[in-house]
Parts: sequence; structure tokens; C-alpha cells
Amino acid sequence: MKQRKDSDASIQAFRSETISAIPTDKIRTRTALRDWTVMDAGELAALRTSIATHGLRFPIEVFADGDRFVLLSGFRRLMAVRDLAKLDPDSHHTHINAFVRQVPDAATAFATMVEENEVRANLSHFERGRIAVIAVREGAFDNIEDAINVMFVSASKPKRSKVKSFATVFEMLGDVLRHADGLSERRGLRLAAALRQDGDARLRSALTAGQGGCVDDEWAAMEPVIIAAEAAPRVSPKIGRPRQSSSDGWQAEITRQLPGGVTLEKGRDDAEFSIRLRGASVTDARFEAVVAALWQVFEQK
Repeated sequence: MKQRKDSDASIQAFRSETISAIPTDKIRTRTALRDWTVMDAGELAALRTSIATHGLRFPIEVFADGDRFVLLSGFRRLMAVRDLAKLDPDSHHTHINAFVRQVPDAATAFATMVEENEVRANLSHFERGRIAVIAVREGAFDNIEDAINVMFVSASKPKRSKVKSFATVFEMLGDVLRHADGLSERRGLRLAAALRQDGDARLRSALTAGQGGCVDDEWAAMEPVIIAAEAAPRVSPKIGRPRQSSSDGWQAEITRQLPGGVTLEKGRDDAEFSIRLRGASVTDARFEAVVAALWQVFEQK
């Protein structure tokens, strides 16, 4: 709760600057923002027409980074204005009105981007879950639950629970699931439950073997695995939660789902830190590459 209040206070604190006209080529967009911002070609064309006719009604938000700026919110508006500048390089559309904010912390930046997209786009549960995972990977939050609670603070508890389930789907299958945006709520929740039943390796194999051209094809490939998981005895939830201590005192919690279905766990006891990797694509060669990377880290002074 304290983190949520601190984040709310941070968001209010940096929203006080005046509007400036900034060259659009001086604005950098964050990779994370480009990854999950919903872009509809028809809506973008309508936005271009509106801006060309009536001007920009709502300034974008940026923060200064040296002699350039980093976009906080307004990705669609920036893209629309850049498109207009391409059509007429001599027009005033080479600049865009923007609030130049104070440099925010990572959590505040993500919360600001989410706030705009919640208002201006009908984000699906999967898109919200993907945002939460990306925010954790970017270091804005310690875990997915904190990310969801802060960024979707106005959502009900059941809705946040669904977002967490879809975050599990993206975290564990996002690199192989091509039509996740088309998953219905019911299918997505069943898929997340199967993943919690240690079904990640089998689901990845099913997708790789039978991936089709639409969401129904993908579902047909996964459904036998999901049905089997639903019939199996329940396992304890583990995504993003601490595990029980083992007999040797080692405690582990899942901190990252890596590409290829690899789970990276970190843990510690009173005397040492430990890292464990598991997944079908963890081979001897890849493990040796990890060891080599660790060698380079600890070789540095």
C-alpha cells in the first residue's frame, strides 16, 4: 500500500510544467512504450485528420534527457504529427506541443503511460498483463503483483487478478504465442491455470508443433494439454511467489521467465546466493555460456 501511495504522490508531483513546442525529431520513444501501445491504422488516420483540421488538442508529455527528450505519453499523437510532417515538411507539424515534466522514476513513468492508454484505448487483459511484465523487466517494479496494483489501481480486485493471469501467459508463452490478443477471457484464464500446473514445457511443444494462422488454430493445439492439466492434481501456485524452504535451507522464488520457456530462479540461505535455471531449452552449451557471462561479471573490478 505504501508503494502505491508513493507512486500516486510522484505522479502528481511532476505534473506542473508549462507547455513548450518541441521538434518531433528531438523526441525519443521508449522501446517498452512502442512494444505495447495499441496502434490501429484507421484510428491513426482519423487522428491525423483531426490534428490537421483542428490542431493538437492535448499536448504530449516528455522529460528532458540532455539535448533531447524522452516520451512519457502521447505516442499516437506524436506518430500522427510526424506523419503530417512527412506529407508537408514545411508545415508547423515539425514541432509538437508538449509538457516537459520532471524526470520521473521508472514506476511513475509506467503508471503515466498506462493511465493514458487506459483512457484512450480499450486494452485487453492480455495487453495489461504484458505491460506489467515489461514494467518488471524494465526494473520499474520488483514483481508483477506490485506492477499491477500500482498501474491498475482503479481496477477491481477480480479484474487485477485476471490481469495477473494474462501476465503469466505473456511471461511464459509470449515469445511463441502469436495470437494471444485474440484469446477470450475464459480461454486465457484456463491457459494461465494450466501454466501454473507446470504445463509450460508441454504447451510450448504443442504450439511449436501445431501453430496455425489464427487464434482458434493455436487453441486447438493447446487444448489437449490444458484439459490434461485441469484433470491433474493441483500444484501450489508459484508464479512470482516465494517457495517453501527446502531441507537444506535454500529459499527460491521465480524472478524471471526468459525466452524459450526458461525459468530463472534466485535463492539464498544464510551463507550463499544461488541461481537455478530450468526449462526444455536449457542445454549444456547454453549453461556454459551463462557461466562464461558470470565469469566476466565477477572478473570486473
